[in-house]
Amino acid sequence: MTNETDPVPPVIPPPENDDRTRLAVRLGTEYALKSLRLLSSVLGGDMIAAIVIAEIVSANTAHLNARQDARYVRLDDLPPDSERRPVSALAVAGSLGIPRETARRCIKRLEAMGVCQRVKGGVIIPTAVLSIPQHQPLQAANIANLRQLVSRVQALGVMES
Repeated sequence: MTNETDPVPPVIPPPENDDRTRLAVRLGTEYALKSLRLLSSVLGGDMIAAIVIAEIVSANTAHLNARQDARYVRLDDLPPDSERRPVSALAVAGSLGIPRETARRCIKRLEAMGVCQRVKGGVIIPTAVLSIPQHQPLQAANIANLRQLVSRVQALGVMES
């Protein structure tokens, strides 16, 4: 997920009739939906809130991913709140292609639930929320889903091991 300052990556079409690439894209989509369903399961099934949370987390840490910061590659090495960059409701709305008011209302609900926190410049998902012990089974399921995706894509020969 991107924000308005991220450059638009060039579109590289897959080779014609490359069924393996098409299947890999479907597998990636399946993984993304599984991840969002897991997240929405702790939000009373609210898929929109799950997507907004995923976008906030992505925006909060995109600068770390961009420079491939090795400090936070392990699952239990979460960036502290001071390393998270706040994101505005307008940026969330723009990135997701939803109305600003929809993003604002969703973020307000998430704030009331204690899931996100308003700070100077926007909102963050605090490290404390991401490290709640009750979320560990969801994280384990998500990791299992990711490993399954990687294994299946490698088996297709689309990605090296």
